[in-house]
Amino acid sequence: MEVGIKASWFADLANYIVSGFLPDEMEQREWRKLRNDAKRYFWNDPHLFRKCEDGMFRRCVSREEGLEIVDRVQNFAYGGHLATSRTTAKILQGGIYWPSMFKDIHYLVKSCDACQRIGNIGKRSEMPLTNILEIELFDCWGIDFMGPFPNSCGNEYILVAVDYVSKWIEAVTAPTNDSKVVMKLFKGTIFPRFGTPRVVISDGGSHFRKKMNFDFDAAGEIRFLQMNELEELRLEAYESSKIYKDQTKKWHDGKIMKKEIGVGDLVLLFNSKIKVFPGKLKSRWSGPFKVMRIFPYGAFELWSEEGGTFRVNGQRIKR
Repeated sequence: MEVGIKASWFADLANYIVSGFLPDEMEQREWRKLRNDAKRYFWNDPHLFRKCEDGMFRRCVSREEGLEIVDRVQNFAYGGHLATSRTTAKILQGGIYWPSMFKDIHYLVKSCDACQRIGNIGKRSEMPLTNILEIELFDCWGIDFMGPFPNSCGNEYILVAVDYVSKWIEAVTAPTNDSKVVMKLFKGTIFPRFGTPRVVISDGGSHFRKKMNFDFDAAGEIRFLQMNELEELRLEAYESSKIYKDQTKKWHDGKIMKKEIGVGDLVLLFNSKIKVFPGKLKSRWSGPFKVMRIFPYGAFELWSEEGGTFRVNGQRIKR
């Protein structure tokens, strides 16, 4: 029994969850993905719900319905012309989900005339920069940890600091790679000898941070938003890989010779052993053999009076 539902992106999911039905035209890789995705979806008549990364269950809607919801959130009296991330978070808080919501909301906000007239001039509106070096000696340092190395006198790491102008190098050995070692280098060597630097550049690792100013609640909210967006990026990667494989198949198949072989035809079989150990004036094709069955991925079942039935790769036969 198929679910009577409007054809949309979740129609096959809903049909499979309710009745276990799989469309006949669906490829093997597609129904494997469908079965794997169905673990995160739940049917509660008449709606389909998805369990998102933050643990909340959100109702699945079609893309057309989702765009209408975005329009109401933006333009109606109870809405507001908010930025992309805030609009997306508002819709997710309302319990709504569709696969391309991040991209669709970004496009609608970007193309909204009222939104574009409200915003201020940001960093992206500035003029191009002109490179002018205005750094004095020992004003700008770059730091990074090297290691771990084999233990030597209890030390496994080396903290290296390099001045950007003079390329002067300072280094200290340490048993660990934490913030205490960084402060030891600056307080014990750089500050007394070269003065307080204006800029310190690092890769942003945990050993270069002070966590007392972090807002963990805001960081958690942003991370949940990013995790919900990750599913959309995965879907795009899946579609991109499918397009790439289809193009590769088209390129490959365009360079090969087409074989029109049917059940009951007589074919010759290429003997690969003779290709490795050739014999003079000896044919590399044996047979004929009768085609008894054709498998979907290029395998053929052949029959002969001497050997009975056996399977071979379609690359090795010809009419």
